[in-house]
Amino acid sequence: MQVIEQQNKEKKLKIYKIFYDDEVISKCTEYEIIFSEKDPYPFFNRLANYTANDSSTNYISKVVKSVETYFNDNLDKIDGLFIKLDIEAMIISAVLTKLNEKNKKINFKYPLYESVFLCNNKYYQRTKEINPIKYSYIDIDNENVDLNNLLKFPFFLKAPELLMSIHQYIITDFKQLKQIIEQLKMNLPNYNVDTKYLNQYYLNLDKYPLSIKNIMICEEFITNCFQLNWEGWADNQGNIYTYGFTDEILADQGIFSDFIMPSKFPYIILEKVENICKEFLKNISFKNSFVNIELWINKINNNIIHIIEVNPRSAFSYDNQYKTSFYGANLYDSIIKLSMGYKNIGIIPNINENFTGSYSCQSVFATRFNGKICELLNLEKIQEEKNLNKNYEFFFLFNDFNFEIIDNYQNGGRVLMRVFFTKKTYDEALNESIRLKKLFLIKDTYYINQNLND
Repeated sequence: MQVIEQQNKEKKLKIYKIFYDDEVISKCTEYEIIFSEKDPYPFFNRLANYTANDSSTNYISKVVKSVETYFNDNLDKIDGLFIKLDIEAMIISAVLTKLNEKNKKINFKYPLYESVFLCNNKYYQRTKEINPIKYSYIDIDNENVDLNNLLKFPFFLKAPELLMSIHQYIITDFKQLKQIIEQLKMNLPNYNVDTKYLNQYYLNLDKYPLSIKNIMICEEFITNCFQLNWEGWADNQGNIYTYGFTDEILADQGIFSDFIMPSKFPYIILEKVENICKEFLKNISFKNSFVNIELWINKINNNIIHIIEVNPRSAFSYDNQYKTSFYGANLYDSIIKLSMGYKNIGIIPNINENFTGSYSCQSVFATRFNGKICELLNLEKIQEEKNLNKNYEFFFLFNDFNFEIIDNYQNGGRVLMRVFFTKKTYDEALNESIRLKKLFLIKDTYYINQNLND
């Protein structure tokens, strides 16, 4: 029996991913998923400003060297890629772009580093948009920066690599701005050390000089808008295709509440969104990867649409939602097939062709309070709901319920957990999410009296 199992394993196509991932292994059993890093990516040690205490390049340089070595030794043994995280998109595209310059033969498809960078760095992303919102930047290390020469208050301040909604603020006056800049001088170098390292060694710095500086983006403060997520992919010729649309719902100014699919927007609006996304991606010559773009749609005039941000990978948390709302959709398998150069990457979600009749909801539980996880979430009520709703899926972002959140002063707060479920109507999904928030969140009341279906 062991001999047969080994033979079957050897027949499987080998798909490379940098960081070990149980979920990808369990969902992609027809492939052999191989890793150069034997541990998962340490999200909170690398990204959270209250735990990222190491601004050295020791960690990222070690990982990059490991990836370089793995590719050099095993390039001919890899059949495809699985890019799940922003940092994986950055590292893989950087290393493979450099190998390609050395005329190394690569059998699978991958995005070029410059195009990935232009998605990941939100400042340079704005410079490539056809119709961007008003924006500028602050170099927090520049003591002579003229704070008077900024956008009008209030404005939105965010880090170029806006990962996990960390370092984003609504700035209302000079006093607040100066206080946050002082905090950022301590925190930002710890937060962006990995991407700055990659840019230093793999990017044309004459072309993108701000990519290695500690900058924050100032953006026009947008209100009275819906949010929508477009997800798609680009093939080897740079043709852009749509995979799906998801409504992103805010419970108040800035804190996420729900992600629901299919979108309730009419086709004419979705088509305009699609065209805006395709225009941007063609402008940066994006190829051979999935991509995820968030957009604003003006509530009064739906024809006013602006890009919020672009991410150089799929939104992996949508995988379960696609599967429950669309027959045959398999996002993870499509990601792999695209990297292998397939023209047909699988069944594409389409509300007119393969909608299951179920609206899938990813209910997000976030907080703007400080405290231990067990003080912010009602763990007893969560367990009761788990017992009552066996088909609901619960995902905690913190495995240690005694972990304490501190310095939680940012606009988007901190995401604590997510719950996935399906309902027969859009409104039922919204109402169920509100019910769960009232049960689970101990201190936060941002969901009360909010018309989430507005």
